[in-house]
Amino acid sequence: MSELEKLREKQQRRRQKRTLRIILISPVIALAFVAAFSLMTRIESVLVLNSTPYSAGEIGSTFSFSVGDSIFSVNRDKLSREIPVSCPYVKQAEVSYRLPNRIQVTLTPAIPVLALRTEREVLLLDEDFKVLEKLDRLPEGYLYVDGIELESYEVGKILDEDENVEVSVVRDLLNELRKRGLYEATSVINLSKQYNISMQIYDVITVYLGNSEDFSTKINALIKVLNENDLTVPAEIRVRNPSEVRYSRLP
Repeated sequence: MSELEKLREKQQRRRQKRTLRIILISPVIALAFVAAFSLMTRIESVLVLNSTPYSAGEIGSTFSFSVGDSIFSVNRDKLSREIPVSCPYVKQAEVSYRLPNRIQVTLTPAIPVLALRTEREVLLLDEDFKVLEKLDRLPEGYLYVDGIELESYEVGKILDEDENVEVSVVRDLLNELRKRGLYEATSVINLSKQYNISMQIYDVITVYLGNSEDFSTKINALIKVLNENDLTVPAEIRVRNPSEVRYSRLP
């Protein structure tokens, strides 16, 4: 064997040894990297940006993770869905990673606006018809919905309109009242008489709407009558037939 061939063989053995060392040490490096990354991304703290009635401790009790867990073990979408159910006065929860080791939870409060009375209890709802709380008496300061029957509900969840048909009737009426600027003037909506829905506006005027058909035309007719009369005088207005509106002053 020539000296050149011996040199080439020696170099080849060296390359093989280097390759073998790399193969042997690569898993160690990979494991070390994974361990270091895992250590670096363990949750160190949770920042809760909170303007709801709940304390940070109450919000934290809904978390399915703990400080020290991997930040990537937190299912953000699932947690965003769970918090508003466990804490009904949270309208929305936004969960985000703040790498390398912090979780941020931003909460939007749910504002109660409706008090809905069934045969058995009073429910406090937000504008999305989410059930915030069950009460034993009618609270003051909210738009009051009476005479509605619910097939099912769950505190912390929005009322299902497929199961609770009358909810969609109330929603449609409220949408019309908002569009025509009468929402703030309305204090009571009564559905106890299915074909003669009524509401109280300006505290002294009772409006009879008939059934739930064509709220838009009925509210338009109502607006015309209101523009022609004193809103501080007790009265009844019947707009069941928008073409034959009847206005009656009360004693």
